[in-house]
Amino acid sequence: TGPFTLSVNIFDGNNLQACFNESILNCIIKTLALKALWQIVEIKKVSSKTTPIIFIDEPTISQLEISKYKDVSKKVVLNGIKFISDLIKTNGGISAIHCCGNCNWSNLLNLGFDVINFDAYTYSNEMALYADELNQFLKNNGKIVWGIVPTLNMNDLEMVNLSTLLVKLDEAKQVLIKNGIDEKLIDDNLLISPSCGCATLSVELTKKTFKLANDLSEKLKG
Repeated sequence: TGPFTLSVNIFDGNNLQACFNESILNCIIKTLALKALWQIVEIKKVSSKTTPIIFIDEPTISQLEISKYKDVSKKVVLNGIKFISDLIKTNGGISAIHCCGNCNWSNLLNLGFDVINFDAYTYSNEMALYADELNQFLKNNGKIVWGIVPTLNMNDLEMVNLSTLLVKLDEAKQVLIKNGIDEKLIDDNLLISPSCGCATLSVELTKKTFKLANDLSEKLKG
């Protein structure tokens, strides 16, 4: 979990969200950095040659600039996320960030991440707003994980199949291509994932989610 998302769900003794208290927010940032480092250490204990991909989950970062959080220090939040990302990279991991909301990706694309993950099923048009930054991110060997299997809307998930997801992904890609990003550059740095987690889904729909993600990945490789 990322520091902003965690901090809006933790309250101090005055029932104020932790994101408004820079001392607590900094404690959260340092704690999450240590948790990321611990994960890398434990993974490498099992397989020293493995390069762990550590995702910072920040679904709530999409609310950072709304009026409710206008008094939250954007600088502290973004510097905190970068601190965690840098720690991951300097300790042998690949740093990645996930946001399934309609966030301002300009805030995140310049923090030095190796991988970004967005809800491509819902927000592909919105990503075109950041075409120039995405283009530079890809040219710097960044990878985009396209969250194309919809897990946030159960009705959508029940209806989709491999064929419809292939069409949906191509439509999502075309939005970026029309905004000046080379198709080969996109394809060479493209990974597939669900749009978000599966915690609210049934076992049956969870299995469908990962089968679709796997089948789509294999189809694209072919």
